[in-house]
Amino acid sequence: MRFGGLRTTDVAAYTPSKLVDLPVEREFMQRPLVYHLMGRLSASPTYVISDEDVLEFVCALQTRHYAPEKLFGELEHNHLLLLGGGFSDWLTRLFLRLAKRRRLSEPRDVGETLADSHATHEPGLVFFLQQVSSRTRLFTGGAAGFVDELHRRWMARRKPVAAAAAATGPAGSGPERFLPPEREMADQAVFISYAREDLAAVQRLKAGLDAAGIVAWFDMDRLEGGDDFARKIRGNVARCSSRA
Repeated sequence: MRFGGLRTTDVAAYTPSKLVDLPVEREFMQRPLVYHLMGRLSASPTYVISDEDVLEFVCALQTRHYAPEKLFGELEHNHLLLLGGGFSDWLTRLFLRLAKRRRLSEPRDVGETLADSHATHEPGLVFFLQQVSSRTRLFTGGAAGFVDELHRRWMARRKPVAAAAAATGPAGSGPERFLPPEREMADQAVFISYAREDLAAVQRLKAGLDAAGIVAWFDMDRLEGGDDFARKIRGNVARCSSRA
């Protein structure tokens, strides 16, 4: 939805038998990423389906060899929004403690918002968050209510922007919207080769080509190891319609 149907969102899933972490630190990530902390539905039993599975996953997340350090490092130092997880009282407490990697009563610069109607029916959890984890806010309207309120506020904030854009006319001089490229280049696309220091210029170039209806692609994953970049570039050049 966010990128017009292009497959630009990466997916990762945790499993207690194999460490799966963020590919790079968040500041270097070029695409949004969905991380399935309790596994992802698959043919093999590598996802949570029972209370025992939850126990095994939570225990594995705390071990030295199977803790996703990059992921938990980001959770520790960033604000968190928890939407409709439906976790029980103690599982919610334990997740917050895992994510923050310190006593929840200790002061911290970032906070959390829990929007889960299930949590409001857990008086022990509500009392704990109010008295111990003071940086955690409980939204009593639940996940759906939170999203509705967020959308209402976002639309209210967007109205002045939309009015200003309309005043400039249809041929406004603002920059074109940049859409991250898909993971793999489509056949007959324009292949853009560039140096890392020119990334901002390349993004503007692709935005302009997108606006003109021209399919363009460039590699945004060079910070990730393991690829044979020379072979990949040669293959993409051979399949492209032109080279920029």
